[in-house]
Amino acid sequence: MILRSQYAEETKTPGQGAPTSDLQVPEELLDQLVKGPMSQDGLESMFRSLKKAVIERAMGAEMSDHLGYRQGESKPDGRTNRSTASSPGSRCR
Repeated sequence: MILRSQYAEETKTPGQGAPTSDLQVPEELLDQLVKGPMSQDGLESMFRSLKKAVIERAMGAEMSDHLGYRQGESKPDGRTNRSTASSPGSRCR
């Protein structure tokens, strides 16, 4: 789990100390997302899709960090994905 103070430190832009909320969005990305005038519904839909993609990417990175390897890669030698429960009844099913 990342604490807020750790998060603030980890999200700074190298050399500038600015949080990622000040991150510049590449023009190419904006061109892909915004093809012309958008209605409120269109904006909300685009933001939901973008938010979903960002959250899925972040959760995937967190899971990879937790497991020690990325999805689709082979498990490193010596790693197991076993439950640490001491009895079969205490595991989630």
